[in-house]
Amino acid sequence: MDRVAIEINGAGLLVADDRTVLASEPGYAIVGEPELIIGRAAYEQARLLPSKARSGFWSALSAGADVAGPQAELAYQHLKQVWDEAGRTGSAAVLVVPGSYDAEQLGLVLGIAHECGIQVEAMVDSAVAASALRYEGRQLLYVDASLRTVSCTRIDQSGAATVAAHETSVATGLADFADEMARVIARVFVLETRFDPLHRAETEQSLYVGLPGWLDTLHRQGSVTAEIEHAGEPVAVELTAERVRSASLRLFREIARLVGELRAPNMPAVVQLHHRLATLPGLHAELERIEGIALSELAPGFPATSALERIEKSSAESSEVQLLRRLPFVAEAELPAIAAEAEQVTSAPDRAPTHVIFEGVGYRLSGGRTEIAGSAPGASVNGTRTIAIGKRAGPPDAVHCVLLFDDGELAIDPGTDAQLRVNDVPIDERRALTVGDIVRIGDPAAELHIVAMED
Repeated sequence: MDRVAIEINGAGLLVADDRTVLASEPGYAIVGEPELIIGRAAYEQARLLPSKARSGFWSALSAGADVAGPQAELAYQHLKQVWDEAGRTGSAAVLVVPGSYDAEQLGLVLGIAHECGIQVEAMVDSAVAASALRYEGRQLLYVDASLRTVSCTRIDQSGAATVAAHETSVATGLADFADEMARVIARVFVLETRFDPLHRAETEQSLYVGLPGWLDTLHRQGSVTAEIEHAGEPVAVELTAERVRSASLRLFREIARLVGELRAPNMPAVVQLHHRLATLPGLHAELERIEGIALSELAPGFPATSALERIEKSSAESSEVQLLRRLPFVAEAELPAIAAEAEQVTSAPDRAPTHVIFEGVGYRLSGGRTEIAGSAPGASVNGTRTIAIGKRAGPPDAVHCVLLFDDGELAIDPGTDAQLRVNDVPIDERRALTVGDIVRIGDPAAELHIVAMED
């Protein structure tokens, strides 16, 4: 029997065969009379009808729901629409599912697929499906996001791609990112044109409709003209990646934190980015700040097409649907290019550090020790200076780390603090610091930025 794959994520559904994407729809719905609206059409009306707009229903499936529940009903309508659009009614399906789904959620997904008349042959963890290439001598990570979460999976490469560890954060997601980006872009419009697109529902909706295309162009070209029609006339502003960078910080730093926690220190790693993340402007630059990281940008629908290529039909035709958390690799990755990429990331800048920035205040680096502690005595004591970061990272008198500056070279010496990270890599021994490094202490983190300032 012919097969397709269905990639399930709270951000949207996608159906693909072994060559191309057949259909995709974002995870939005407009409920109520006169009819239910699903997918892209619902996204394009969500700001006009906020009381009727629904999203996150795939992530909300839980043991407390059933196939007749409201969230499951929206998920059913969503899947049915995408399945019909794909035009492969007679095909069997492999479901590519988030690694965060538990047994009850997987059971609900199977029940919904059955109600849609879909013959499911197998389910596969999305991180395993995405990991088709083996990277000898490097760790392999996979990063994805839904509307309200972001996740990272570490892949064991011993023989086959296998889930070794998984973590999902509910601190932020793609919907939060879009909301913050909309606010930042709206401020640009106000500053340059005195027009606030968030003041009226119609122009707010136009901003959100334009957002995906603007972000894609920003990622590819570094700038884009954002245009919104107001009072019958176009209003336009020029956006750059740097200009909207502040909107990305929360999501990007959470991704960097997950990568730092799941990778082992002192070993290079390849981070695979799902396409919905890979095209966000600035994410590549943020992650490449992490020492020893090389990035792999996955094509649209790759987890789905990859799953079909690697799941043998003989194993998929079992009478019992199984969740596959291990699949064979199709090839060895070309390591030299990745190694060169990692070398480029870790190369030291030409300029020596001169200051450390904490909460907008610059502290000049001078010879000797600078302690980073909960509280400061107020002045240098025996040649030791203290920067106080407050109680967020432990007792007020705790010394979390020491900065050692000598002849233009800066190093960090960890204290007893177990939550010390440099560029989101946990450290437990002395290491050098260079311009651009970010030291994070505690959770929520106090951030110290190592910079060089002009005289």
